[in-house]
Amino acid sequence: MNLHHRLATIKRNYRYLGALEGEIRDELGIGAAKVFITRESEFYRRNRPAFFGFARISYGVILFAFVCLFLGVRMWSDLPNDWSTEWLQQWNNIAVRQNAYDQLLFCFDVILAGPILLALFAYVTLAFAK
Repeated sequence: MNLHHRLATIKRNYRYLGALEGEIRDELGIGAAKVFITRESEFYRRNRPAFFGFARISYGVILFAFVCLFLGVRMWSDLPNDWSTEWLQQWNNIAVRQNAYDQLLFCFDVILAGPILLALFAYVTLAFAK
């Protein structure tokens, strides 16, 4: 979520600076063909290296892969050996109680994976937006 928020703030600031540069150019009467006061808008967009696109794609793919790998390993390692629905009746049995804890932990893993993947998807979507 923090990564998404920071990226959204950076993109919003660049849009603001681009609009501000346009207003300064209009106020000073500088034509569109001139490079003067275009550092954060048109000049930057036209002259950024092609490697930035590759870096953005590879970072998104690697980040998505690592998060999915982490969540998959986490759920696989917390997967209970047995799904018993009678743990409430046999709560005094230590093995049944441990199995109930394992089931609860796995359910929490599955529930938390949803918002994590949603936040990751929002970040990747924002990263690829122009």
